[in-house]
Amino acid sequence: MTKINNKRIRLALKEIIRSIHENASYGWTTDKARYPYVTYEYEMRYSGNKGIGTLEINVWDLGDSTEQVEDIADNLENGLNELIYNDDHTILKLYTNSRLAILDDNKDIKRRRLLFEMQYYPGRE
Repeated sequence: MTKINNKRIRLALKEIIRSIHENASYGWTTDKARYPYVTYEYEMRYSGNKGIGTLEINVWDLGDSTEQVEDIADNLENGLNELIYNDDHTILKLYTNSRLAILDDNKDIKRRRLLFEMQYYPGRE
């Protein structure tokens, strides 16, 4: 029986997201992060050897304009919607769910949250 491997899921997501925006990290980043940047995380429910869950991506920028944060969010949304990632160990399918503007107490911080439905199937060992 093939086993679920969260490390491989994280590695696949890292490769996919960084191919669209290089300044991206899993979970969170430091206070000294260079803007604009992307953070991402996922939650997964498993049944047998397949998983269904949600990928959350947050795009952050600092400044007066929302243009850069919107452009990055557009690139991520366009690049990930209906994406099928397949290597020898991991198959991921992503579908756009929603996009939200998140207001911060600091009005200079611009943020967009993208949610994607995610399906996972383990590949060959």
